[in-house]
Amino acid sequence: MDAQENTEQEKTVLSALLREKYVKLFELNLKTATQGQVADAIGSYGPTGATRDRAVRFFLKAAYHCGIPLSSRLTAGMRSKDSSDSSDTEDSPVATPRRRRRRASLSEIPERDEDEVSGKAVKTVSLLETGGTLTLSGTFNPFELDGDERKLVYDIIDLMKNYEQQKEKVRE
Repeated sequence: MDAQENTEQEKTVLSALLREKYVKLFELNLKTATQGQVADAIGSYGPTGATRDRAVRFFLKAAYHCGIPLSSRLTAGMRSKDSSDSSDTEDSPVATPRRRRRRASLSEIPERDEDEVSGKAVKTVSLLETGGTLTLSGTFNPFELDGDERKLVYDIIDLMKNYEQQKEKVRE
């Protein structure tokens, strides 16, 4: 079927195609879904790593373009094609995801306003052999961690707990 670019007809055809090919994603409630849930659903089709991430971005961009309702967690970071036009709303189906740099230096990571931080956590481990301490602190909402960030944080926490347990056994 031929449809003119950016017409309602094109959006209808693309929407039907997305619903047919991404059944598992539409089984989620996309109005409340998280990035992690969408990534897991895409991953269930087989892609992993960067390919899965690109597939997630493709799906979200296409769904947004078609006007398929998405949760604010899925549309966070999207912007309109013409960022100088302040009349665009969050519901505008012409948004595109912002591209993130693959490796940002510490100076490029934006400071978060304290009001945006939804949780604080601190874990300290005593280093018995040196007499020092190791402290891990974070300011984030653990329920919003996804993918590699979630794995990193919980791997570090597990390592610290395991170290403490090993030192407890040595003391006994």
